[in-house]
Amino acid sequence: MIESRRGRKKKTIEIEKYIKKCCSDKGYKIIKATDIKRSKDYLCKICELIQSVAFGIAVYTDNMPPDTLGNISYEVGCMHSLGKEVYIIKTSKAKVPSDFKRTEYIEEKKLKKDLTERLNDLKNQANYMYKLGELSSEAGDLEKAAEYFKRIYLIMKDSRAIKKLETILIKINQISEETKKNKELYMRLAESLKYFLKLA
Repeated sequence: MIESRRGRKKKTIEIEKYIKKCCSDKGYKIIKATDIKRSKDYLCKICELIQSVAFGIAVYTDNMPPDTLGNISYEVGCMHSLGKEVYIIKTSKAKVPSDFKRTEYIEEKKLKKDLTERLNDLKNQANYMYKLGELSSEAGDLEKAAEYFKRIYLIMKDSRAIKKLETILIKINQISEETKKNKELYMRLAESLKYFLKLA
């Protein structure tokens, strides 16, 4: 989530280059909506991309046009609503929306150190999510467990997460019709898992 218009500042380009290098060094691929060509609605493309990533990085710079500021803030909100980690990088004079005032930003001057630390911490978060996923599964909250294991896979490409997702899918299919309290929920979850596993 970075400004992509022509004529953007040299500072923005330098920040983007460093983000790409840092993520690449950690084994993550940068995905920008502007780099992917599809014939569908642009907003739908952004929403699909947000759902398919492990985390997001948003960059707020000074003199960012209001429409760009709005777009990036919308994307950050979508990421938060899906429980995805978002790292916000800002230049010293950047104005950010009031809803993000209490956010722990990565300041441009500390970009190299702070972004590296946060990307390193993702693996710790994934290990914690693995425990939460197991607890959710044991408690019968298969939807919550599935979300944890999907996020773990997106962060670490951990084959254990895929095995857990396959086990959850088996459990869903074994639940008899009379014990399904919410058949539509299980059907939707099963379809979602089949699609995710097909892409993984």
